[in-house]
Amino acid sequence: MNITLIKDALNKPSPSGRGLSEGPLDQSVAQLASPNWRLNQRILKGGLVLLGGLFATALPAASFDCAKARATVEKLICADTDLSRQDQRLSEVYGKAAERLAEDKTRLKQLGDEQKAWLRQRGRCTDMACLKQVYRTRISELEGRSDRSGSQAGIDLGTPLNGWRNSFDQRVDHSRYFGGMAPAADTEDEENRSNVIRGRIDANGDEPFQLIVNGNPMPLLVENGKFFQPYTFSPGSNTVEIRSPDRRKHVRTQFYEVHQETAHPKMRIILSWDTHAELDLHVITPDGAHCSWNNPVLENGGAIDVDLSRGGYGPKMFVTPTPLAGTYLVYVNYWSDWNAGAEGNPHDGITVAKLTIVTDENTPDEKVRTLMLPLRHPGELVKADSFVYP
Repeated sequence: MNITLIKDALNKPSPSGRGLSEGPLDQSVAQLASPNWRLNQRILKGGLVLLGGLFATALPAASFDCAKARATVEKLICADTDLSRQDQRLSEVYGKAAERLAEDKTRLKQLGDEQKAWLRQRGRCTDMACLKQVYRTRISELEGRSDRSGSQAGIDLGTPLNGWRNSFDQRVDHSRYFGGMAPAADTEDEENRSNVIRGRIDANGDEPFQLIVNGNPMPLLVENGKFFQPYTFSPGSNTVEIRSPDRRKHVRTQFYEVHQETAHPKMRIILSWDTHAELDLHVITPDGAHCSWNNPVLENGGAIDVDLSRGGYGPKMFVTPTPLAGTYLVYVNYWSDWNAGAEGNPHDGITVAKLTIVTDENTPDEKVRTLMLPLRHPGELVKADSFVYP
């Protein structure tokens, strides 16, 4: 077990400017992450074996010393045997999760950030009922992570992880994903890990896998067993699912974005299609601005996302966190057909485009409309939709 990786994973400053790993916490997390932490506990006979900010207890099944408890949460844990046992159980499953990610610095860092977010959530509890609920939820998430990792199905969803997440202190440069071509699927991007979907798939084949984000499906490009899809997630609960073309393999993860000030895409237009053709998305906003591949970022906040459609299928997305009120026009251009004239083309020149329009995503006011558009030849330009927002 690489203790340095664990320290790095939990040493990022909190939004208050004071790192959660300051003082004894940094040392305690390193102890917890060590494979020898149980042995250390026996040797020290109740000494410090801590979980990301939990100070040790005098209760037989606890993980911190109640004699040193000062915070309200700590005192509540010490006063209840069941809570003390949950605290100890959480320290165990967290330690195992950290050990599994010892060789993956990025995912280990994400686990640490997720734990910090959970600790802040726990700190808002003022009674035992609240504490027991947050402990049960967190333990369930960590225990189920290895079972839902997708590795047995041949799909390893590396990012995002399920559980709690706070992107407050994560620098996110969305602009690098607007327009142009996508980076390679194996491109490292530490600074933008909170707005990408990334992983590995043990599969070869021409058909794309399916990516479903918060119920909205789109194709997923797989290159050399790896996939990469930029995606701006909303605050609150988010779900990511990946399915194989034959639907026999799938993996699903769910996480909760606790940072309420994160960018919220109030309008998302997704274009995908069913062949190796190349289609382009064009959106005219109420102020007359034209968003397309050669003008991907508008002054009004709208943008065409990165082009991931190498060789067909899509998706291409228009996203804006600040949609203007008024009429939007959506056009689809059949730019080229990579398989034109190829023997055995199963679509015989017909490409069916799928347009999904999502407004107020991930809120009680969310609306989704889906349109299917048959396109017959390169050069065809179709007015796909016209709608008024809000």
